Amino acid sequence: MENTQSIIQPQQYHADNDEAIIEAIKNRVFVYEPGIIYIKEIPVPSPFTVNLVCDQALELGKQFDKWSLIVDITETKRPDAKTRRVIFEKFTNISKGISHIAYYTNGILFNTIIRFVMYGLENSYSVNHDFNKVIKSAKTALV
Repeated sequence: MENTQSIIQPQQYHADNDEAIIEAIKNRVFVYEPGIIYIKEIPVPSPFTVNLVCDQALELGKQFDKWSLIVDITETKRPDAKTRRVIFEKFTNISKGISHIAYYTNGILFNTIIRFVMYGLENSYSVNHDFNKVIKSAKTALV
């Protein structure tokens, strides 16, 4: 992953942002290793950025028969209600091709939101604040 920290600021981004910003957001989604796609969520997600990163994850995941998704929300603020709805809708659509979704968090703040997003989906998922355990759960689902 390119260093996008300097260009991404703690604010919501939208479709009318500069192309360099949009590319920096897309670059936060990458193949961590074969079969594992990693999303490093931006500090303040918006409906636009949720769609952007999920579409990028799907595109990268297409190259694998089975794949896991790591969603790193360690530096992310709680999304607003509109963004939470888009997250739920997007994950409902993209979850069909994913073996496991591993959430990397820095505390319990997101547990309720994650349960809401995952409710009714058939995917296995895990939530952890230990990066090694996040990686292990993503890998285990591919075996």
